[in-house]
Amino acid sequence: MLKDSQGAWIAAPVARGKMGTETGFGVDPVPVGPASRAVVWFKFPAPPDSVAVVNLVVPDVAPFEKLPLSR
Repeated sequence: MLKDSQGAWIAAPVARGKMGTETGFGVDPVPVGPASRAVVWFKFPAPPDSVAVVNLVVPDVAPFEKLPLSR
């Protein structure tokens, strides 16, 4: 993922420099239960022009494979 000029992740939700939500005592992972949804986003560096598809692997989530890129 990319970071901004101050070193913060360009993504959401982010709390205390980690992916997750602020609890007042720390950071909890984004809660996603069975048959539920969560909205998150991440900004990645652009791949080389020769790359037409990518795989996205997020811990504890099934991989998203062969995602087509648009430019």
